[in-house]
Amino acid sequence: MGLLQILRNHRTEQAPEKAKDVSVADVMSQLELTIVAVADLHSCFREDMEAIRNALEKYRHDCVLLLGDIFAEDVREISSCTPAPCYYVLGNHDYWGQNNSVSRATDLDSVVVSVNGIRIGGIGAGVKYKPGNYAMRTQEEVYAATEKLGETDILISHESPYHLLNTNTSHSGFQAISDYVAEKKPKLHLFGHHHIREERMIGETKEVCIYQCAILSPDGIRYIL
Repeated sequence: MGLLQILRNHRTEQAPEKAKDVSVADVMSQLELTIVAVADLHSCFREDMEAIRNALEKYRHDCVLLLGDIFAEDVREISSCTPAPCYYVLGNHDYWGQNNSVSRATDLDSVVVSVNGIRIGGIGAGVKYKPGNYAMRTQEEVYAATEKLGETDILISHESPYHLLNTNTSHSGFQAISDYVAEKKPKLHLFGHHHIREERMIGETKEVCIYQCAILSPDGIRYIL
C-alpha cells in the first residue's frame, strides 16, 4: 500500500481521541520546566518586541521555543535577550534556511534535544498550498520528517494535528503529527499558525495553540501580549 493511500485511510471526519483534561500547570509541574513560547509575530511591532524582551528579563525560564512565522531579525533579537537556549521551527510565511545566520537559535526540525532532562523535538513548516521557497510541506513529506524524530516529552510545530482546529487547505494540519502524537504520546504539544489561543486534549497529550507570546510554567499559562 502506497503512502498516499495510507494517508487517505487515516483521514476521517471523526473527532480526535478524547481523554480527561489536564491543565498546563499540571503538565509543567510534571516536567518541572518553564518555557517561553512565541508564535506568529509576523512583522512585529516594536512595543510587542519590548514586551517580549521585558518578559525574558523578568521571568525565569529554561528555554525559549519559537513556533514559526517569525522574521529572522526577530528570531535574532529574541535569542539575544536570554541566556537560555532558544529553539525554533519554521512556519508557512518563513523561508527555508532564513535563520541559518542566527547563531543563538537552533532549528529543531526533525531533531530532539534535552533541556533539564526533558526531551523536546520539532516538526517545521505549514501545509503546502502555494509555490515558492516558503517552509511548507505536503502531507507525505511530513511523514518522512516525523520518521526521523524520536520520542519526545514536548513536541513543537507550526501546524496542528490534522483537522484539530480547521479543515481548510492552508490550516488543515498534518496527519503525520496526529499519528506521531497518538503513537509517541508526548506530554505537551505546542503549535501556532491559527492565530488563536486554544487548549485541547488528544489522548494523553495536552495540545496548546499559542498566539504571540506565552509563558508556560508550573503556575499555568500566562500570555504577555
